[in-house]
Amino acid sequence: AADRFVGVPSMGALARGILSDAAASPAAGSTLTSLFGAKATGVTYSGEGEGPAGARWTVKSSDGVSRHFDAVVTAGHAASFAAQAAASLPGGGGSGGSVSVDALRGVSYPAGCSPLYSLLVAFESPLGDAAPFDGAGVASSDDLRWISRDSSKPSRQRSDGLDLWVALSTEGFARRVEEQAAAETAEAQAGAEAAAPRAQGGSRPTEAQLQCVAAQLLEALRGALHAPLPPVAYVHAQRWQAGITRAPLGLEPPCASWEEYGLFACGDWAAKEAKVEEAALSGLAAAQAVGRAHDASQRMRSLLSTAPPPGGPDAAAALEERARASWGEWRCAAYSPETPAGRFRESRWWDAPGREAAAEERCLVTAG
Repeated sequence: AADRFVGVPSMGALARGILSDAAASPAAGSTLTSLFGAKATGVTYSGEGEGPAGARWTVKSSDGVSRHFDAVVTAGHAASFAAQAAASLPGGGGSGGSVSVDALRGVSYPAGCSPLYSLLVAFESPLGDAAPFDGAGVASSDDLRWISRDSSKPSRQRSDGLDLWVALSTEGFARRVEEQAAAETAEAQAGAEAAAPRAQGGSRPTEAQLQCVAAQLLEALRGALHAPLPPVAYVHAQRWQAGITRAPLGLEPPCASWEEYGLFACGDWAAKEAKVEEAALSGLAAAQAVGRAHDASQRMRSLLSTAPPPGGPDAAAALEERARASWGEWRCAAYSPETPAGRFRESRWWDAPGREAAAEERCLVTAG
């Protein structure tokens, strides 16, 4: 059997371990700040150099604070957050990226994702010969796709003797639950809004509905094992709204990027298969894209000189006078004392009509 890897003592330890290593050996001149307990609720593009301190991106979070950044990376099982960020770009994100906003929405909930349900059950005694394994895919069930003994994982052993198991539903099971819940809601309440299926973006399931789902999944587990189950000490079900991406985009490399604007996105939705391994590879691809964009920015900065042209102040004044006389665009609003040096609101400004002398003009701006 193939090895399965988990975070120790919890899955959250994976992220904390990576962040700890990065903080211990930061890149030259960089710092790392981690924020836990807050959820990003919105991300918008502010415009080139128009945000506070010249930042381009504004990220709102559940703690009520808006933070500002030069670049943003979204990482998630669903692409909805990436689609929201890309849609805020000039032109609605329709150009300059490796994937369209429509494609991102196509792999977001509800269009491209199906909900799944998971079951956590604690038995008062081990399952024993009924389940002589720690994890298994379930090929013969219409309701379950995976079951695993959670208490067999490293650092998950229990001192109370309870035997913890986790079961994951199939897409078909989740669809039947959603349809039944929608029918019950439509019968209990009047109005078109009440009749809308929850699978199309409705409210979260109630605790009573989750307990009903838990009972169904527990019965499915009994049927899959073909054996009676020990007494249950605890049982609970959870609904994962974007449980599985139906048709991942299969991007190569497996991430989305708008390098010109400093936006990057990763997740298993970008890869060929909706697997956790593919999500990790997507994250690595996004990191490489960020690195390429950063290196390109540094190379461009190295080409720009802040030193005055040779000849002293008089030569600099003469050069400025010549520029103002030759090119009226020198006075354009895109380049002014109010905007950070070297940033222009209109990308590729040198390709605009009437800028035939752009090559000489760029040399002039670079030199002085």
